[in-house]
Amino acid sequence: ARSDRFAPFFANSGFYFLRANDKSRNFMHDLLVGFDQIMSTGSHQHILDSLLGTHAAQFGMHVMVLDKEHFPQGQVFHHNKPVMMEFVEGTKQPYVFHMCWTAS
Repeated sequence: ARSDRFAPFFANSGFYFLRANDKSRNFMHDLLVGFDQIMSTGSHQHILDSLLGTHAAQFGMHVMVLDKEHFPQGQVFHHNKPVMMEFVEGTKQPYVFHMCWTAS
């Protein structure tokens, strides 16, 4: 989703990778112990993006978001039909294809 609540990174909470270092371990620790926040907001993505911002600002964690054409997610599925058609036609091949199930 592209609402402000996922700013500034708009990261995909369904697929990501982390470097094996202390900053990443600290980040994942906060994400895992933040299960109550995930339950209260109803959004893993909201908490992930919030913690990315916090850890980048407070601890200097370097954040890069995976390219959406190689690692597409729901936002691409719902809002970028030309790229989706390229996947269907085989002219573009993603590395990982992750979509959450949505109502309707």
